[in-house]
Amino acid sequence: MKRLLILGIIVLLIFGLVGCGYGGTSMSSSWSTRGLTSNLQRESWAIAADSVNGHATRRLDLSVEELAALHINNSNSDGSITVTLTQDDTVEVFDISGEFYGNLDTSGFDAGRIRLRLDFGSAEGVNLHVNWTA
Repeated sequence: MKRLLILGIIVLLIFGLVGCGYGGTSMSSSWSTRGLTSNLQRESWAIAADSVNGHATRRLDLSVEELAALHINNSNSDGSITVTLTQDDTVEVFDISGEFYGNLDTSGFDAGRIRLRLDFGSAEGVNLHVNWTA
């Protein structure tokens, strides 16, 4: 019984650490996919999928340097992909469908908490990488 209690506590701690994210980040998603791979790192987020429809959101704490370095590398063969950045009342939407390689214009944002949302409209052949390494 004691071992079971200890095991339960360890499992709760692991889920608590994973659920809190790391580096001031958290993630949520609501999507239907086929062949999805999503790789979430401290300074990047990579998504590859045969097809994806829906959205995924990540909340980031970005410095001025990281905000200026926010970079997208995307290719998808069909459908649409948009990136929405939100901070307080400031909202910017970027269409990155097809081929997109470059930095996003973050001049209207301050360092701090940013919400990054990816919206996929029946996107196919998705190979998307978001990076904010300063």
